[in-house]
Amino acid sequence: MRMTATQRQMLETLWYDGPLSRSELCERMGVTANATGEIALRLQQLGFVEELPAEIIPRGRPKTPLQIDARRQKIIGLSVSPHQVEACRIGFGGDLLDEPLVKKLADGQSPLSVAAKLLPKVLHPRTILIAMSVPGLIDQVTGQIVLSSAFSQTRTLSLKPIFDAAAGIPLVVGNDLHAAAAHWALSHRGLASEDVLLVNLADGQIGAAMLINGRPNRGCILGANELGHTKLPINAPPCYCGGHGCLERIFSSQFLQSHTHQESSGLLAKRLTAYAQDDATLQTAVQALALALSNAVNFVRPSRLVIATSFAACETFMQDLRHQIQTNLLAQIASRVDIQTWDQRITGSAHLAAWLGIAGIILPGWSDYEAEPLQASATRE
Repeated sequence: MRMTATQRQMLETLWYDGPLSRSELCERMGVTANATGEIALRLQQLGFVEELPAEIIPRGRPKTPLQIDARRQKIIGLSVSPHQVEACRIGFGGDLLDEPLVKKLADGQSPLSVAAKLLPKVLHPRTILIAMSVPGLIDQVTGQIVLSSAFSQTRTLSLKPIFDAAAGIPLVVGNDLHAAAAHWALSHRGLASEDVLLVNLADGQIGAAMLINGRPNRGCILGANELGHTKLPINAPPCYCGGHGCLERIFSSQFLQSHTHQESSGLLAKRLTAYAQDDATLQTAVQALALALSNAVNFVRPSRLVIATSFAACETFMQDLRHQIQTNLLAQIASRVDIQTWDQRITGSAHLAAWLGIAGIILPGWSDYEAEPLQASATRE
């Protein structure tokens, strides 16, 4: 959905600081009173802004505050992950309007075919946008997913079934880490313009998103920063990318099982919960993780390293990981970068996917994820 620069500026101002009157918006935006009124009227007509009851003041005209209209317009979130497809409907304020629909994938099922069948079940007459997140890399020129952990083979898959199911509704497609970064940027007032390295840490899944001045770095292909495919000289199970020694295969239950011959299901979580410095195999995985994270921070020098993980409750592990990262950093960077954890599910979250759509409407630099070129390529097939 295309917005003018001033429309986007008003939405961003109201998102972080609203409700605000027209006179307050005029002052903050640096535009004329007439222009402010015209922009506000247009955003009301589009269903993004609403008026609150007028505030009675002792002198002068009553002030009529404006705020983001959180419920009138609907955004659909669609998420594809290795084991399931999830779809949900949210309001423009980011709140879930219904319980997400979840479809577990059976062996051999195509995630995109399942997603295309699930999508119509959550569409609404006031749907303005569909935002879809997938792990991996997307070629906007061909309209194809070219590498993803959601698929058992490293083959290309066309997004045409999703565009067909969208039935002409604008579609945003992005990586699941960028969807999480969109939520981060929109929910952390005052930090949205920072350089942030956001890392997702899960069992056998590691990804990252780099925000530069609050905007995702675009790169040569649509995707996140593939931290999980950092290659290390460690004997680990083969990766779906076809490589060996990938970080996300080292920090995994499968890696621990291959060295200890214990049952692999949930093994990493169990060992992190009972964290021990003398657990040699676990320490190999943690040291590799800390080295990769510290190298990434040294390289890009972010203001903030945010580690999103369900392992945040494993306090001893998290303390040791933070210590190892800081030890490996240049002293001049270690004293300036803020390292924090974020207890947030990233992979497979349709709710997070929908935030990618909100960011594309409100935040400058995020509308690049609108998929007109990708859609044109996919529909040519």
